[in-house]
Amino acid sequence: MLSYLITLLSVLLDKNLDPLLDKSFISSAGKYNKNIEELFQYPVIMFIRVCLVAPIAEENLIRGFILDSLMNSYTTIISLVVSTILFAILHFNFVQTLSAMICGFILGLIYIKTDFLFCCILTHSLYNII
Repeated sequence: MLSYLITLLSVLLDKNLDPLLDKSFISSAGKYNKNIEELFQYPVIMFIRVCLVAPIAEENLIRGFILDSLMNSYTTIISLVVSTILFAILHFNFVQTLSAMICGFILGLIYIKTDFLFCCILTHSLYNII
């Protein structure tokens, strides 16, 4: 099930939505593409940074700390929406914002449903690998 979800996200977001946003946010897309090219100059470092460190750090911060904390004071929906928006903002790029919001929402649902942070880290890592 997880592999289907990750593949679906990759196809819908990276292959369809992001190219549309590239055309709308030309400056942001240029900076994003330049960053990606720089990462590919050092593939091992890129893999460690993008597929291991970032998912672990982002999931611990957004789901493990922020979503958990919000759920102690607010409804599940409010907590999920706020953590989703913060996850999108964390990516600092207009091209990735909508994709990050969708992924953040799904990762939040996974965390709420499983209450197991590792599921979010694994999903996020696999998505980044694809």
